[in-house]
Order: sequence, then structure tokens, then C-alpha cells
Amino acid sequence: MSLALLEQVKTKIDKFRPMVKHVDSISDITFIDPHNIEIGKRKIGMESTAIKGLCDELKIPPRYYSNLHKQSKEAWNDLTKMISKLHNKPTNLVSVNGKIIGVLKNVEDLTKHHEVIQHAESLLKAYPDYRLQHYDFNGMNLSLNFVSTDSFNTGQWRKKNDLFRYGFVMRNNLIKGFNGQNLIERMICTNLAYVVIPGLQKRIRHLDAIEDFVGEQNKNEIAYQIQNRLDSLRNHNASLQEIINVSDTFRDESRPNIKDYLSQLRVVDIADVYGLTEAELNDKPALWRSTVETPYNLYDVINWITYIARHDQNISVDEATKLRIKAGDMLFDTPDLASVAQKRVISSTPWILNRD
Repeated sequence: MSLALLEQVKTKIDKFRPMVKHVDSISDITFIDPHNIEIGKRKIGMESTAIKGLCDELKIPPRYYSNLHKQSKEAWNDLTKMISKLHNKPTNLVSVNGKIIGVLKNVEDLTKHHEVIQHAESLLKAYPDYRLQHYDFNGMNLSLNFVSTDSFNTGQWRKKNDLFRYGFVMRNNLIKGFNGQNLIERMICTNLAYVVIPGLQKRIRHLDAIEDFVGEQNKNEIAYQIQNRLDSLRNHNASLQEIINVSDTFRDESRPNIKDYLSQLRVVDIADVYGLTEAELNDKPALWRSTVETPYNLYDVINWITYIARHDQNISVDEATKLRIKAGDMLFDTPDLASVAQKRVISSTPWILNRD
């Protein structure tokens, strides 16, 4: 089944037919607005990944690039003209279906997806206890999620055994390159989280290292670490600071599709309890916000994040990956409220320090 699924991925990659437009100098590009450029006399639209790529080439923060246009189109025009003239260097624009999806420094990177598939085939043959559970491919990004056929019990959650599988993910981005890391799958809802387990393997950055990475996985230690972490998460509610950190994941102006999830976190309602506006709440010190207990169970929050990443078809591969990484990071962060001392009355009268 896994090899058949991998064949589906290969077919999609084979059908991916990007056009590479070589530009001798960035100064030859005319910036019409944040989402459109002109080369020669042809207007071309840009995906968010392409906008970020050009901003990196021009050394302009992407958020500033788009926000300045909202504030003053004239200032934005002056800025892009001036900076593009300063960067007299060649670049390669990758176009799919008439729209630019990215900026390549090395045209040979277009073949990297096929190399990842070749390594994936070798891994499935060498490790038959793994299967390809899920994949994402949008041209620029390829993500292959492998899980073990073995499962482990992490204890009871809402009167049911909470079973998990361990695994690994292989990701390739035509711009950023390859990386891989540990993966866990919660079987009850097939949600995935990308995790770096302290003391075990870290994220890898080179494709040639994937075979050793998989072969050296200590499955018993992974199960032990995950179970310990979940026990802690299940026994703690999320702090206000943790909820705000999650809400920040949905605030990026370049990712409008998932901003609707902000309202579900009800930060405004929490602020109202303290007689504050949301802005005033955000002005409070992080230490103060870390001691405010919300009604959200921390384990539920992490499952909510991974559920969105797995099931919301409107978000991009890039957005889903960020959410899974966020969930994995939270899994191994110490809960804020685990560090708050329980209130105890040490003395009914003040202690006086001797100043003689």
C-alpha cells in the first residue's frame, strides 16, 4: 500500500511542470503591487512563497513590504524601485500555471523531489514496519509522513486508551532544501505532530542522513518520553501566555485562511474577565500572563492545533507544517502552570528582619 501511495506522489511530481524564468538583474523587474510584477511587458502574479523569496533577495522584511503598500503606495513604489536598482544580480523565478511560486538560487534544486522519493522507496524496503501514512505536495513543498505499524498506549484520556504511533517525516522545499525529524500520530484522530525529542535525534538537514536517522530511532525511549509528557499536559490547563502564543500562529497577515481560528481562543473574553481590552492584556508582562489559568486543557489545545493541520483542506502545506511543528514544540515545553507555586500560608503574621 505504501509503495502504491508513493507511486501517486511520483505521478504528481512528474506532472509538475515548472517554468524557470531567468532574470539577468532584479532591476529588470518592475514591481506593480505586492502581489504582481512585470518582466518585459508581461504582468505576472506571485504566490506568498515567491513574495518572500523576492523580499529575501531584496533584503526587505516581507511584512514591511506588504504593510508599507497599505500605508502609502507612493512610498512603496519609491522603495521597491530604489532597492531593486541596488541589487544588480541575476535570479531565477519559478512559474506554475502562469503564476510565480518561488525564487530559486540553484535551478538544479528542481530535481530534489525525485531524490527524496528514491530515498523513501529505499526506506520502505529496508524497514517494512513503517508505512507511508500521509503526504502533501504542492509543487514547491513535498512532505512524506511515515508511521510505524506498532502502537503504544499513553494512558487513559476521557476513559479511553490514548494510542499513538511513532514515525518520521521527510520534507523538501525547493527553496529551503530538505529536512527530517521525528513524528507522532495520535491514532484516535490520525493527527500528526512533528517533534524533536530532547536527548534523542534532532532535526536532520541532509537527505543522505535519513537512513541512519531512521535506523537509530530508539522506539522504547520515544514511547517513554511521549507518555511522560502527555501525563504532564493532561494535568495542566493552558496559561493565558500559552494561548496567546498559539493565537499568534494565526495572526500572520499573509495567511488569511486560518485567521478565523483566532475567535475560538476567546482571548477577548479572558481580557474582559480582568476588565481589560485585548490590547491592554497584551501589554501585561509575559510573566503575569503566564500565571493566568485559562479553562483550556493544555493537551486539548495541542490536539486542536494538530486537528486543524490534518483536516482543514483550506490551509496550505506550509501552514499545516508550521502548526504541526508548533504542536510538537508545545509537547516538550514545560507547562507554564507547572512552574507556579501553590499558594500556602507560611505565617499568619509578618516576619520582621532584625536590623540591629
